[in-house]
Amino acid sequence: MIFTIKIKNIRKIEEETGVSVEIDDDGILTLGSTEEDSLAAAKEMVEKSGQRGVPVILVEGHKKPIIGFDRDELEEALGL
Repeated sequence: MIFTIKIKNIRKIEEETGVSVEIDDDGILTLGSTEEDSLAAAKEMVEKSGQRGVPVILVEGHKKPIIGFDRDELEEALGL
């Protein structure tokens, strides 16, 4: 199952559960931990977020897709 969530929610999940959360260039979210309870808690938080879509923005000439509304990265990509 693929989940996409807001950056602020990712930070909250990491802080509250101790689980590492990563999103790859395709928007696939990966949860990592050696603690089964922590993983279960993080997965529950992701599912409860109710979020299923985060924009993936492609800017011609930019090195990688921009996931979400990363203002700094968007400004850099657009040369603003």
